Amino acid sequence: MSEHPHPSQAGRQIRIWGQNLNKSLDAQTDMLNHLSPHYFDLALLQEPCCDFRGLSRATRGFVSVYPPSHGKDPRASRSMILVNTRLPASSWKTIPIPSPDITAIDFFGEAFGTVRVVNIYNNCDDNTAL
Repeated sequence: MSEHPHPSQAGRQIRIWGQNLNKSLDAQTDMLNHLSPHYFDLALLQEPCCDFRGLSRATRGFVSVYPPSHGKDPRASRSMILVNTRLPASSWKTIPIPSPDITAIDFFGEAFGTVRVVNIYNNCDDNTAL
């Protein structure tokens, strides 16, 4: 057995990658090239790079979760979560928090109940997101 089993095999672990990308396409591309869907369940990203359509890049192995206001003003979003597609869609749901700086999801499981994961971009000049 692998020293680092995938969380679905281990049953009780969630492996998370967190990074501020400073809206840099180079930083996001590098991060995505290192984000293994065989090892990580979530990626919590702050200041992701968005294209002209207002969408951020992701890999085939992950689903993008944006703040609820993202559709209205994509450039204002400074937080997003990538959820591994190996996690059944019935095992998690998005939590609508009305802030472009906060993205949240709930995980459900028999072994651990409900776990809430909150990704917050906190501007260093103030704590309005908190």
